[in-house]
Amino acid sequence: MLLYNLLERALKGLMSIAEASSLVMPKLRNAYKAKQIMATISGDDLDAIASSQGSTVQNATAITMAAPTIPGAGAEPEVVGAAFAKAAGETTSLIAGEKGVFKVRVTAVNNAPALENYASYANQLNSAATPAVNTKVYQALKNAAEIEDNRANFF
Repeated sequence: MLLYNLLERALKGLMSIAEASSLVMPKLRNAYKAKQIMATISGDDLDAIASSQGSTVQNATAITMAAPTIPGAGAEPEVVGAAFAKAAGETTSLIAGEKGVFKVRVTAVNNAPALENYASYANQLNSAATPAVNTKVYQALKNAAEIEDNRANFF
């Protein structure tokens, strides 16, 4: 929705400085904080980094691409994506996330079981999408219709 609003504003013309700064400042502030935190980190392995920052190494299980959420940190799609790019036993470099700076060691990768038949999955997706399609078709027809309401003249 935010992207749509930004595109809509861009089509109308340039944003005011106040509008642009309210969107950009939080991102710049987070990037600056992440840079400061990364500068204070010493050590290469997870335990050394955690002790230098006064925290502990935490385990996150059942991480999926469908729900890129880290327990205790919230939604961190960039961190989860970097973790999925590594094989078991590999460690990522420091990653500036939404809620902090992360370094991830992948302990295990459990691939989803292969399905012989994807028909039930396709049916599930179709049944979830059908009401949305019907609603959108109705709204499109309603918006495209040129109907003049003259009921007030007769009743």
